[in-house]
Amino acid sequence: MPEPAPQGSGAGPPALLERGGPPLAPPSRPVRLWAVVRRHALVFSSTLVANSLPAFLEPLLFLMAVGIGLGAHVTEGFAGLPLPAWMGPGALAITAMFTASFETTYGTYVRLVYQRTYQAVLSTPLTVADAFLGEVLWCGIKGLCFTSGVLLVFMAFGVAQGWAVALRPTAALVPLVGLLCGVLFGALGLRVTAAIQNLNNFNFYITGVLSPLALFSGMVFPVADLPPGLRHVAYALPLFHVTELNRLLVFGPGVCVPFVWVCLPYLLVVTTLVTWWAIRAMERRIVR
Repeated sequence: MPEPAPQGSGAGPPALLERGGPPLAPPSRPVRLWAVVRRHALVFSSTLVANSLPAFLEPLLFLMAVGIGLGAHVTEGFAGLPLPAWMGPGALAITAMFTASFETTYGTYVRLVYQRTYQAVLSTPLTVADAFLGEVLWCGIKGLCFTSGVLLVFMAFGVAQGWAVALRPTAALVPLVGLLCGVLFGALGLRVTAAIQNLNNFNFYITGVLSPLALFSGMVFPVADLPPGLRHVAYALPLFHVTELNRLLVFGPGVCVPFVWVCLPYLLVVTTLVTWWAIRAMERRIVR
């Protein structure tokens, strides 16, 4: 009588032992990136109100305080637009910028140092590049969503103020600019995170880099009104190109700088380079 095979030994079926099949291939790159994006979306949705209100309300409060409050005393505005209408494209730009920046500065640092999230992530088939490229893509999705929300409120202001009739149908493409802006500043924040060793150091980045970008991006006043040297520095800032691209889509080329057609190629090139730079820097930090 044949002896029964041992149970629970983990030896597996004899056919598989004899064959010794090849190891399973890892999921494709899109599947791995989607896993990262889905992970961030699930965590974000668990505290949706606390996470979304500050980034959503900040540009709106600024638009109301400066655009409507000061706009009541600045009747002429700029380029034939009232001040709130002029400021709207810039408010849309800083919405995506701050949303993405806080995600990959404070958020990434906490996941990296305190929560040890990336140790768990990298124990899966995901690579370091997958983890942080997915994070940058998540920033782009947040930029798209928050820009969409602020755009709807901006259009409601326009209806109330009577200038919404000037908006072009291409304004519906503005959230895509928010997506691109989110990817760019998400990657830039990731590069800053790769370099710092103390959570408090982000104050220098937020106050010394992002706040001046918001002020000199053409949101409050035309950059052409600056002195020549400072004007050309402002022309090189990425947020200026986001603002001008938004203004082109919302109001048309008549209210933009003559070289507005360069803005999209500029942003695509800079976003690609900064994303590559940031992921390489995070790879160096993770493996050291």
